Amino acid sequence: MYEEKFLLKIAEEAARAAAEAARKVIGGGQASKIEGVGASGDTTLRVDKTAEEAILRVLENRLGSGYAVLSEEQGYRKYSADYPLFIIDPIDGSYNVKRGLLPYAVSIAIAHGGSLKDVAAGVVLPLNPSAQPYKALKGEGAFVGDRKLTIKEASPHSAPSIAINFSASTGAQIAEIVKELLKKKWKIRGYGCGSLEVAWVTEGLDASLVLGHARVIDYAAAMLIVKEAGGTVLYTPKNVELSLERKMSLIAAKNAKLAREIAETTKTHA
Repeated sequence: MYEEKFLLKIAEEAARAAAEAARKVIGGGQASKIEGVGASGDTTLRVDKTAEEAILRVLENRLGSGYAVLSEEQGYRKYSADYPLFIIDPIDGSYNVKRGLLPYAVSIAIAHGGSLKDVAAGVVLPLNPSAQPYKALKGEGAFVGDRKLTIKEASPHSAPSIAINFSASTGAQIAEIVKELLKKKWKIRGYGCGSLEVAWVTEGLDASLVLGHARVIDYAAAMLIVKEAGGTVLYTPKNVELSLERKMSLIAAKNAKLAREIAETTKTHA
């Protein structure tokens, strides 16, 4: 049985290896070359494939066997054990990569069961070279680099800032939601990297809303980071299994009051 801190250290090492490999591909102008279709059904870019391969190499070199992987590109693979399960989004923000925009990140969560509640550790690493990883251990707190994250209350003197992540299928719904939030004079943002939009709730953002299309593997690590930093995460459906197919809606906020206000205002019942 592996210690959780040891597994998180390996996940961070794997994320750093993926980020370094991805930066080389991006720098070489080959990042958006299409390599096929991943297990999730999304187009696999060279940067996705390169980052995933780097992660898998670290896991194999450091663990050998006795674990499993659920990844956006290769899908589920068992290395002689069901758990720990490494839940991998090798590049979150692929569209930004294609457009030459920031941000994008590597996300890795670790679970010891088959549902979202079984996630015990996670890391989200932005790809800019100077960035520190956001990471968390269940029951032991969240950190950015070596600095412990403790969410501070949103300022009562300024309008809350909220990131919204949505798909084309929620277009009509999002139009109504934006209208309601603007009535409250909230600051609405969208960055194109869901895992970071959630993780940033631990710092500058007040909240993050993801509508209907949130794939659990993209957000598992970031959700734990927010909760361990003292924030509130609401999601629906309540029983979310760890799979490529499972999607959900979620609200991450600095506190429960703000999360409830978002749910009531947007009528999303997350």
